Amino acid sequence: MVEKASGGSAATAGGDEARKECERTDDGHIPFEGLPNTRDMGGIAGADGRRVVCGKLLRSGALDGATSHDLDLLRDGYRLRTVVDLRTEEERRKKPDPEDALPDVRFVDAPILNPASLGIAKEGGIKGLAEAMRTIEGHPGDLMKRIYVSTMTNEKGQRGFASFFEAVLTTKEGSALWHCSAGKDRTGIAAALLLHVLGASPDDIMEDYLASNRFLESRTQEIMDALAAHRLADRLDESVRVLNSVRPDFLQPGRLPGTGATCHSREAGDVARAVSGVGSRHARVGRSALLQEGCTSGSHAGEACRCSPPQRVRVPLP
Repeated sequence: MVEKASGGSAATAGGDEARKECERTDDGHIPFEGLPNTRDMGGIAGADGRRVVCGKLLRSGALDGATSHDLDLLRDGYRLRTVVDLRTEEERRKKPDPEDALPDVRFVDAPILNPASLGIAKEGGIKGLAEAMRTIEGHPGDLMKRIYVSTMTNEKGQRGFASFFEAVLTTKEGSALWHCSAGKDRTGIAAALLLHVLGASPDDIMEDYLASNRFLESRTQEIMDALAAHRLADRLDESVRVLNSVRPDFLQPGRLPGTGATCHSREAGDVARAVSGVGSRHARVGRSALLQEGCTSGSHAGEACRCSPPQRVRVPLP
């Protein structure tokens, strides 16, 4: 784990904002201007009838697109204190987190993927995507399944997830956010692991995982339009849609908890053992710090979650 602590005075919550109820609506989506797939996991049902505390756990895609309004909302509204970056070193170098704009945030580098070991092209943009398609043998969905299993079984991934749990569970005040590039695969696996540790049901884990598809539709279309401009759309159409989405069968081959799958292969057994170790180490601490009593409503039909978020200042939306 590489941790980068920034200086500066702590942001304070001002005004007469009272502790208020939060609602688990729209899969926890937060309407940021430049962060399309950032969500609050508050309100999801966990162990013993308790629910995830609102405003504590945020999952996201890359933060480089955050506007000044978005940064204000993260800093002052959600009192962001920890950011865990699951991306590779090269991804971080090309699109760094806005550390200077968040001086009171602890930034933790916790890469969990080794692109070279999977034959993934390093070059970005349309040219990089075309190169990646040429290196994939078989259906692109097979690549995604291989990535998921490798992420959970290789040493780099296990170290990264250990750093992720340590960073999130040591965030005593304010919120913790973790992200990759699109906020769907690496971020989704981390969210599934954390929800499993917190005692969430298989249905809730899968629902949170699949919600990324709704919020990334416009991004996929932008890529398709760019491919069309390069006369590559017909050849890469299906591949782009697969690689820019999440599916139940991506999560299930790794036999991650909460997917309803049963381990039948050696790789699946390796994943199950890794997940079991993570759960046993962190369940007690996580459930004590991140679950709250008193939530009486469901989290799937837009019903109000009766837990209260941390103190916040009001940040007016445009």
